[in-house]
Amino acid sequence: RRLKLAIFDVSSYEYSITLLCQALRTQDALERIEEMKAAFGIHKSQTTSNNDQSLTEALAVVHLALARAYTILGAMDEAIEACKKSLAFSVSSRKALKSETSFSRKRGWKESNEDRDNDRRAESNTIYRDHRLSEIEEEAKTVVDICRECDTLDSAHGARKLARRLVTRLIFLSGGGTTNMIDNQTELLGPQNSQAMQQKTIQKRIVNSLYFNFGLAAVVNQMTNPVNNPPFNSLHQICSNPLKALNQKECNRILGDVGLQGGIIKEDGTLDLHRIFAAGLGNSKTPKKRSKKSRRIEVELGAGFGDWIVQKAIEDPSTDFMAVELRADRVAQIFARTAILSASKPIDNLCIVGGDSGALLHNQLQNESIDSFYINHPEPPTQTFGTDSQELLSIMNGGLEPAHMLNSHIILSMAKVLKKKSQSRLVIVTDNKWYGRLICATIQRVLKNHPDALYNVDISKLSNRNQRFKLVPFGEDGQFDIDDERMSVMMFEGQPDESIGYPAKGKNQRGESYFDRLWRSGGGSHAEKRTRFIIVMKPAGSD
Repeated sequence: RRLKLAIFDVSSYEYSITLLCQALRTQDALERIEEMKAAFGIHKSQTTSNNDQSLTEALAVVHLALARAYTILGAMDEAIEACKKSLAFSVSSRKALKSETSFSRKRGWKESNEDRDNDRRAESNTIYRDHRLSEIEEEAKTVVDICRECDTLDSAHGARKLARRLVTRLIFLSGGGTTNMIDNQTELLGPQNSQAMQQKTIQKRIVNSLYFNFGLAAVVNQMTNPVNNPPFNSLHQICSNPLKALNQKECNRILGDVGLQGGIIKEDGTLDLHRIFAAGLGNSKTPKKRSKKSRRIEVELGAGFGDWIVQKAIEDPSTDFMAVELRADRVAQIFARTAILSASKPIDNLCIVGGDSGALLHNQLQNESIDSFYINHPEPPTQTFGTDSQELLSIMNGGLEPAHMLNSHIILSMAKVLKKKSQSRLVIVTDNKWYGRLICATIQRVLKNHPDALYNVDISKLSNRNQRFKLVPFGEDGQFDIDDERMSVMMFEGQPDESIGYPAKGKNQRGESYFDRLWRSGGGSHAEKRTRFIIVMKPAGSD
């Protein structure tokens, strides 16, 4: 009700509709889309709007989000129709992008003549917008192909399977009424709080996040009311009290309904990785579980849109994978991708975790529980941090670190969580040489205080006639007064491949990341378009 009093711009509509689709509230999303179109003068059946590039792009985005929700819920015909509308709006947006009289309603875009005169900014914006539309079109076409191959899932059994997938393959460690940090810490860490109580509290938060933010409420409603087909879900239909968080008893009932009594959290508050991945995803209330045989578990931190880790999981079904991403919208997109693809081919060996990497490593993963970590194209603190050798020397010697994911605490936590096995690895790939040097300096800092935490892996020895990894001297070209004796961490130049655990790159380049495609389209000013800089470490005691 309060939202109706606010005046939304295009970005606000796009964001709110995407959130509704993420929660599988399809009827609410449809109503908001019509409200958006009416607010900006688009007739109900219209797919063009003169030269309003941002509006048509946003409508392409929200119809694709709606298609994802329909596909997850098994409403294939509705998903195909939403994809067609997304593609039509994308075509309109491309036409507007090429027009000299195009404009934008988004707050971040300025309409001053000064911006129009800034050719570099205009060119960069055009490249990015064109790339975004290409991503939308590719995904929409993929969803259409999958929907045409699959039967509609309209039974309570299909809903139960989706509920099990949500509870075991999507773990969001914040949100859903859990964002009051002070109260959360008091609840978890209070002096009278037992381990059993912490276990229940964490499990309750996860279920609430799934229930209100990621569609579990709609799926539970579908389990008990399977006649609602196609599943046009609105908040008043799926939640008796949408402003009240689920209590412990209600959470336990949901877990019991999908055959997961006790949940997926151990008594010490860490994730029960075996139970997560061993839980079957069949249609029955107690589907067949996986054998107790130990399997490798590999983790990608900062998984982004999930391109890389999803392909890895598809290529290696004998290994379990975990995608860790902070942004909720990206978490939802990765889950949607696995759920949609699973309609035609099972992807049961990937769990998506939403939350801060540092908190996950420190609180939710047990020591020596993960076989390998991968970090692909991590975000640098700035595009050129690392050009000053004095800054790097300061970091190596314990000075203040810039804000970025791969700080010394994260590096040390990964070293502790890695299994002490010969094949265990920490693999970091970046396209920014300066940031690669900062990461090397950060690892060197860790090794100064914990010399046996990690060891170098000389991947130049893995070189062959098709691939050559070249060592990058830290003080090359005289730009640094840090010699290689003080910097023992090795960084290599080359293309990541199967020898360091990367997916195979076929003719469709499916092993690449979102950033690989962006650079190929011409984006990125401080990144190397083709060259990659690689750091590989292994845990102590792994030989």
